[in-house]
Amino acid sequence: RTRLQGDMSFAELLQQQKQTILDAFEHEHYPFDRLVEELDIPRDMSRSAVFDVMVVMQNNEEVTLHLEGVEATAVSSQIGLSKYDLTFNFTQMPQGLGIGIEYNTDLFKEERIIRMLDHFAELTRSILVRPERNIGELNLLSAAERKLLLETFNDTVVPFSQQETIVSLFEQQVARTPDNIALIFEDRTLTYQEVNVAANRVAHYLREHYDPQPDDIIALQLERSEWMVIAILGVLKSGAAYLPIAQDTPAARMGYILRDSSARVLLTGAGGDTQTYASVLPVEEIEKISHVKAANPEYRADSGSLAYAIYTSGSTGSPKGVMIEHGSVVNLLWGLRDSCYGGLASTGLHFALLASYSFDASVQMLFGSLLFGHRLFLVAEDVKREGKQLIHLICEKKIQVMDCTPALLGLLTDAGLGEAAGLNLRVILVGGEALSANLTRKLYGGSATESLTVFNVYGPTETTVDVSCYSVDREELLPQAVVPIGRPLQNCNFYVLSSQGDLLPIGYPGELYIGGAGLARGYLNSPELTAEKFIAHPYKPGERLYRTGDLARWLPDGNLEYLGRADHQLKIRGYRIEAGEVEHALLSHPAVQSAVVIGYESTGGRELAAYFTVKAGENSPDSQELRQQLSVTLPEYMIPSYFVVLEMLPLTVSGKVDRRALPAPQAVSLSGSTVYSPPRNPSEYALQKLWSS
Repeated sequence: RTRLQGDMSFAELLQQQKQTILDAFEHEHYPFDRLVEELDIPRDMSRSAVFDVMVVMQNNEEVTLHLEGVEATAVSSQIGLSKYDLTFNFTQMPQGLGIGIEYNTDLFKEERIIRMLDHFAELTRSILVRPERNIGELNLLSAAERKLLLETFNDTVVPFSQQETIVSLFEQQVARTPDNIALIFEDRTLTYQEVNVAANRVAHYLREHYDPQPDDIIALQLERSEWMVIAILGVLKSGAAYLPIAQDTPAARMGYILRDSSARVLLTGAGGDTQTYASVLPVEEIEKISHVKAANPEYRADSGSLAYAIYTSGSTGSPKGVMIEHGSVVNLLWGLRDSCYGGLASTGLHFALLASYSFDASVQMLFGSLLFGHRLFLVAEDVKREGKQLIHLICEKKIQVMDCTPALLGLLTDAGLGEAAGLNLRVILVGGEALSANLTRKLYGGSATESLTVFNVYGPTETTVDVSCYSVDREELLPQAVVPIGRPLQNCNFYVLSSQGDLLPIGYPGELYIGGAGLARGYLNSPELTAEKFIAHPYKPGERLYRTGDLARWLPDGNLEYLGRADHQLKIRGYRIEAGEVEHALLSHPAVQSAVVIGYESTGGRELAAYFTVKAGENSPDSQELRQQLSVTLPEYMIPSYFVVLEMLPLTVSGKVDRRALPAPQAVSLSGSTVYSPPRNPSEYALQKLWSS
């Protein structure tokens, strides 16, 4: 940080600094203050200069003090002030090596230091037993802590019927409460019996015309309505699995999904584009489907059969289909009910479905309500986007249970959810992104939230929606920036492992692996990727673990803390996005030489930012051209908000892209996410002038 003197080059400055340090260390007693001064390090009075951890070895010969008539003994002094974050004091003693740790209590708790001492003792034993081992192979865990991590924290076994399916549970509920209201969308209301009969007619029609077998897939591209729910149940009753596809999916992407999944038929809504995919597979309009038979069809599938397949973003440039079985969904529903809302009422709760049916978050609200006798309100897309309208619906319909992303919860909180008159909300499941403590504090501060509990839920699509939950206590101070993701749900297990696959102690960050009943069967038509992500269980022979790519660490109380991603997967407003798929789409532009995509924290939330270089002799494409190029294969939520052209991408010393060195996109981007459209008439011109001022 020393300024260049006159015409001094950087290399000359570096050599001068190097020589200064070398000269200094020629002397054994070199003053520390002078070292700091020579290095010209910016001083922060709240931290130690140069280093934060000190290791001291006291190996001086013991000096005995002899005084006539006096017996002297050594007394350890208690300073009460830590000079550094951590100081390890080793002392040679007649009986062995003594160790003491001095630590900053603002940074460490006493139990953490005690565990650190235990780990050091275990590490020492591990070295002495087999000194030839590599450092990464040495053990830190005591037998007691290993049992805590493997058994106590993962003591989640709860018996549940292995024979039950989504269909059997729904039909049992219909038999119990046939005349109760099951489904409400806008001005349409259907009872459990009415939903069941409509779904049965769809199932009989599909069997008669397409004869689907267990594990066959039937695709859906439907708008949000009662027919969406009827179609899902009808497909499941036919014995097949459903594949939901969003309405705004680009044609190229949808064509790939239909071919890759080998779907038997595509069910669309009335007035949909029934010809576009007619050459790929049969297309049926769900509203026109009917059959004379209305009774429950004989069910062909079982708990091990596929229930649904959902395509998520793929790092290789193409989306990948995740296969989930009935048994995994049933286990999830029992787990959430017992952990989150089972204590409210056995039946008759008001659920709100906000998530798109093309995302796995819809599963917990859709089936969590209909399989247990509750009432499901389908929230229209236009209402979901406007905070005050959504709050009005929540209060008017007396919604008691709902789920949302932190971004949507923030929108509702800012719009006054916590103070809303007539609010009857009892449970909010929040997932998809990290939940901040500030947001929950703000929501709980509202006068209308006395009976409300927020549950922070976590789970990748590959583990059936959610595998853990954490009840956010309104009495907690929550000093941490992010709320924990909690403990594993029933029959699910967590393991935090090192890069070598070793079990990590409490408090140590590592990659999170998940096991148990929630695991997906794998990826459709991708055995290599399945084998890479679903590995053999190192602690339970014959079982599997899913590599999440998420970083986490155990907290002393058995809850888990989410720390971010180990790879380049992103979560933007609850959407799961593989940066590699967006980069692959960018590279398909003839002028783009190289590209990298990151998540950028802006004032309005997290956004996608794309950085690229241009091939020699090519003109740089503008943002509108790039957006048009990407929209051919990517859905809207995967198109970056910022496009930044660079002469070259910054690289690390190992030759990889240095993502931390990328500039902030606002100052250097081609434009934001909205393409400029000029005013077309006097009214629009007046509006433009008003907003500009």
